[in-house]
Amino acid sequence: MRLLFGSDLHGNLRHYAKLVSHAKLLNVDALLLGGDLGPRRGNLASKASHTYVAPSSSIYYPGAPPREAYAPVHIMPGEQSAAKGFHEAMEEHLKDDTERCLTPGLQQEFFLSQILPLLQTCAVPVYLIFGNSDFRANVPAYKYAVAQSPPEVQRVTILDGDVVYLARKNDNVENQQTEADGYWLFGTPWVPLSHHLNKDWELFDSNGDDIKQPDQRPKGSVWGAVTALPPHEAASPKSDGTTVSAHFFPALVSPSPTVQSQLEAFSSTHLDTNRVDPRRLVVMSHGPPHMTRADIIRAGKHVGSLALRRWTEKWSPLVILTGHVHETVKMSQKRWEKQKSSKSNGKESAPEFYDVISGAGGNTIVAPSGNDFKTDVVSFVVLDLEDHRVEKVERINLHV
Repeated sequence: MRLLFGSDLHGNLRHYAKLVSHAKLLNVDALLLGGDLGPRRGNLASKASHTYVAPSSSIYYPGAPPREAYAPVHIMPGEQSAAKGFHEAMEEHLKDDTERCLTPGLQQEFFLSQILPLLQTCAVPVYLIFGNSDFRANVPAYKYAVAQSPPEVQRVTILDGDVVYLARKNDNVENQQTEADGYWLFGTPWVPLSHHLNKDWELFDSNGDDIKQPDQRPKGSVWGAVTALPPHEAASPKSDGTTVSAHFFPALVSPSPTVQSQLEAFSSTHLDTNRVDPRRLVVMSHGPPHMTRADIIRAGKHVGSLALRRWTEKWSPLVILTGHVHETVKMSQKRWEKQKSSKSNGKESAPEFYDVISGAGGNTIVAPSGNDFKTDVVSFVVLDLEDHRVEKVERINLHV
């Protein structure tokens, strides 16, 4: 089986087009997209012109939230100063009610009118998760749009902690699921706390973590904003395909659930029951595991999930495909070059872009896309699987 994996496209349609075209050129069985798919807030704000139109039947535009929605909320006892800091950050980054109101709806409009139709022209099935730059309140509308798509377009599957069977092209899925040569795909969008303001997909990492996060990772922040549906309205699309408004309001991040608890819930349902063989499992996680070549930020620190690392060591899935940290491949290369220059012989060959985690059941390949959406080069991973092993993994860079 051959898979093409890309992530962190942030609405760059030229990057999308190159992935879609190469899914056919490289004869892959599926295109996997690992989150941060829609444009960022700054790019969306530039699209909010004075010619903004009224709601249509297929795309919703959020209404202005009440002013009290932006008041500081004291999430943790004794965090008065942090609450004040959060309020000031919101005022700085979200200048006025108009931008706050338009951003989730603009991202949804862009996804439904530009990204989804392009993905539906792909020659192979598309599987995707969202990332911390994608507004979670839009997901019901995306799932509704996918479900209502005509049968002649390519299938797009949205994963939100779900697992699906990966079939080779032209395979009969019903017949293949019981055979020993297939693979499963688990998609998880969750990431540990970060400095980003959008907290839709962020959780405390491990059970027992607190706001100080006493481990090797840089300290994240519980202060930010989430988009959510008002509690008095249904959390599903209406019959005409529209949804209720998405609002920004202070993020209520609690120590539960955690990234760890989400992984454990998947394990109890699928791995403990032997429904899924870990050595036939492909994990698509927006956030990378801790202390790998996939989680190095520009400051040289590792910011990946310790919970995902421990889970990987316990279960040993075949491969983890990940994104989130755009610069990690470059930073890993720079670190190796620095170490090489300090050695006398300097004959070591450059390390692979991917990493390996040794676990109880075998080795797990951890492959980051390392894509920088701001450039005219798209980076993606091509993975060949054979006989329950990773036959080949390579990272490709193409000009768009």
